[in-house]
Amino acid sequence: MFERLRSLGGYMSNRLFRIIAPVLAGFSTLTVASAGPVILPVATSTINLNRGAGFAGSTAMNIAFHPGFNQYYGGHGGNINFSMFVWDSAGNLLQTFTPSGVDTRALNYNGNTGALEDVTFNAIAGGNPSGLVQMGLDGSGLFNGSNTNLLGALPGLDGSQTMPAYDSARNQFYSRSASGTLNVVSRFNGSLLGTIPLDLVAAGSPALQGEFVGYDSFFDVFITLDITNQRALVHDFTGAYLGASSIGIFNPDFTDYNVGYANGQLFAFDQQINAWRGYDLFEESPLPEPSTVSLMGVALAVLFAMRKRVRS
Repeated sequence: MFERLRSLGGYMSNRLFRIIAPVLAGFSTLTVASAGPVILPVATSTINLNRGAGFAGSTAMNIAFHPGFNQYYGGHGGNINFSMFVWDSAGNLLQTFTPSGVDTRALNYNGNTGALEDVTFNAIAGGNPSGLVQMGLDGSGLFNGSNTNLLGALPGLDGSQTMPAYDSARNQFYSRSASGTLNVVSRFNGSLLGTIPLDLVAAGSPALQGEFVGYDSFFDVFITLDITNQRALVHDFTGAYLGASSIGIFNPDFTDYNVGYANGQLFAFDQQINAWRGYDLFEESPLPEPSTVSLMGVALAVLFAMRKRVRS
């Protein structure tokens, strides 16, 4: 799977491949080997996404990353008149957009369509503008308000408040509310496809930040936040516990929401600094050779086109 793309024939950062992997996803005959993540015992701080001033609302939701624009996106839940935000790859605030037009719960980038999508409050039941919504963006990747309903309801979600993570390779969402069980939900029609129980006993049976689950397509793992011990927990796709990474500082507004996972980083909202703090949970390491010669040619071409847009 291209979400696990590891190399262009040398040493390169994992984050670059998180960005170019969706671009290469259309070349279904090219495959490479994948390895599990090396989890950092203590997470490394990356960037902060500050929401500035002059916004509406207060409840921080998740964070998404759009590789086409090399920009981050976030917003406030609770009302369709609240604000959304756009930041550049360095964390500089580019836009505060009010009203957003949706009661946001989870922004996700869809690598199959190149669109930024939002799973709204009460998407389980639906009703305009609830459900799955494509967020309108202009040519610079800024919000323009031209939102489009894609699915009226996603009945397979785990509740009305859930913040699902999207898996573009499998075209499905992962949704949780208060428990450690994930609902697997079809992006096609919103139906329940199955469940994945996360082994929390092996992690010490902690309390988790409500409604949040992150999905890292590069390693095919899930991320949740242990609010008892301020750790990011990592589980594989079967739900087996792989390990944890301490994030140290976390002062959320609520024990629900306030967390996102995007571009290979955990983002936890900290009310004391008015920003989502970014963390790397996984060790960057030398990457293996590609399994096909043709993959190198395609990937190098993409790298050349995108090299000036990738965050160092």
